[in-house]
Amino acid sequence: MRLFEEILRCAGDGGEIAFGGAKAVFLGGRCAVLENVRGIFAFTAEEIVFSLARGRVRVAGKGLRIARYGEGDALVEGDVRAVELVEEEN
Repeated sequence: MRLFEEILRCAGDGGEIAFGGAKAVFLGGRCAVLENVRGIFAFTAEEIVFSLARGRVRVAGKGLRIARYGEGDALVEGDVRAVELVEEEN
C-alpha cells in the first residue's frame, strides 16, 4: 500500500499513533491508515479491531468499512472518530 498517497487522498484533521511496531495515521471524520497489522479481530460499521503483534488497535466511528487490507496494511474509510490501543488481557 502506498501509505502517504492514501493519507494525502484523505486529507483532513487527525493524528498519528505508534505502538509496539505498529503505526496508525487517522484523519478525523474521513479515514485511518494502519501499518503492521496481523489480522482483523472484530468488525462492525461502528468498530473495527485489528490484531497486532502485541495487543490490538480499535478504530471507532460510524459507517466504517475496510477499503484495503493486505501485506500488513489496512485502510479504514468512514466517519472515523477515534483510534486507540486496546490493552492486552493477561
